[in-house]
Amino acid sequence: MSSSEQTRYRSHFRRMCFTVGAHFPGYLEELIFWIVFEAKMNSHNSLLSIVFVFAVLFGAFSTAEPETEYREEMPADERHYFPQMRWQRPAMLPYLCSQTLLNTTFDRVICITANVTEMVLVPDASTNAKMNSLKPEVPKIQRPPVYKLYYFTGRGRGEHIRHILRVAGVPFDDVILTPESWPQYKDDMPLGQVPVLEVDGIKIAQSVAIARFLGHKFQLDGRNEVENAQLDMIADLISDALNADGIKQWPYVLLGVIKEDKVEYFKERVEPALTAFAPLIEKFLANNNKYGVLIGDKETWVDIFVAEFFSKFIDFGREDCLNAYPHILAHIRRIHSLPPIRDHIRNRLPTLA
Repeated sequence: MSSSEQTRYRSHFRRMCFTVGAHFPGYLEELIFWIVFEAKMNSHNSLLSIVFVFAVLFGAFSTAEPETEYREEMPADERHYFPQMRWQRPAMLPYLCSQTLLNTTFDRVICITANVTEMVLVPDASTNAKMNSLKPEVPKIQRPPVYKLYYFTGRGRGEHIRHILRVAGVPFDDVILTPESWPQYKDDMPLGQVPVLEVDGIKIAQSVAIARFLGHKFQLDGRNEVENAQLDMIADLISDALNADGIKQWPYVLLGVIKEDKVEYFKERVEPALTAFAPLIEKFLANNNKYGVLIGDKETWVDIFVAEFFSKFIDFGREDCLNAYPHILAHIRRIHSLPPIRDHIRNRLPTLA
């Protein structure tokens, strides 16, 4: 055995004796070490075990005052996180048998085989804490959510959701449904209808609920709870308008599902219904004319919702149908001039509704 291996073995021997509470005068420690060393070199394992057990018993009941802590420089190839390791001695040695020395101290269990070289040393709590604090942390990589919007080619009740996603700068998969493909999707939708927004596999139905969710998530909402309540109030007003008699059936007239003259239907059924809602929105905008939005000082999800709602009457009905409401017209121009919405409007294909 080389001198470096002998030094390493001596260090292991001293560490083991310290851990089990054995303490010797210097000359006796040297003598016991050489006996153990020679027994190990000549493979006399029985003699090795007997000598070590004798040494443990002698050292454990020694009246000499032991050191309270043992420190040693670790070999270079054993320095994983620390240049030194500190080993805490058990307070007592309650069990001794031919196979194991078992000692329970606090939260540690030290198991020692009869073969000295297989002894297991457990660092104390403070060393463990230091070791854990110095271990490199693996950064957690969080991928962004995956968004899918399910709707038909038309603008209908899904276009304002597309606008909100684009203004928020959120990539999304625009899943375009057709009358032929819709039956295979319908049973998977929460309410059997669209639009539906899917977020990481979770589907959300109802156009206003989707828009509100996106508005809150991407800071397209009010500055406080009162403003958010006001925005909800206006969103509910537009929901009532979408379900109003005349307006609710209008998309089906445009698509040819309901056989009516489109011009006459708009004049006789849609425009009268608009007069119940447009003046209310005009008033909100006039009262907040300083900022040109419905509530607060910036565009919100409800501004996008309202602008899309009224713009369809100009695009599919009559261009001058809202001339009596200048603030609504200015509001539409403002929202549609936002770059993400403006670019989408320029590039989108014509639709029937």
